[in-house]
Amino acid sequence: MKIIFHLLLICFLLLGCSSSNVLLNVTIPGDKDTIYLIFDNTQSTISSGGIVVGNMFFTDVETASFNSLENRMLAKSTLSAKGYKITNKIEKADLFVYGGCESNEIQSKVMLVLVDAKTEKEYVVSKGTYGMGWDLNGDIKGALKNALDGIPNR
Repeated sequence: MKIIFHLLLICFLLLGCSSSNVLLNVTIPGDKDTIYLIFDNTQSTISSGGIVVGNMFFTDVETASFNSLENRMLAKSTLSAKGYKITNKIEKADLFVYGGCESNEIQSKVMLVLVDAKTEKEYVVSKGTYGMGWDLNGDIKGALKNALDGIPNR
């Protein structure tokens, strides 16, 4: 039974999983095109088991942050390519993109919510998942890419 479980786990890790899902998509007014990013700063930590060497057990623990420079730059370049302007000044924003992430040993899930900066009206809610399992940062980045796909072009 244990061998079958490990074979299924290996197949899943090799094939991975990736998806995106748009949960809400309301027309964004034409005058709203400047975005300020607000990403969750929580660290994700996963343990992918361990190995025994002699009498010692070593665990493999990974920690990653969704609010990394690499992820913020990916979001900025993707949203810019979609026709949005990105600002570093919250008072100049027409729209906020709230982003959060949760991860486990199998996959990472990212949710992005595009809201009006003044009224907090939600225009887009997009979820992306990704799970190759090779590296936590890679899974978070893949899930972010998939979630960004759900935000419409200007």
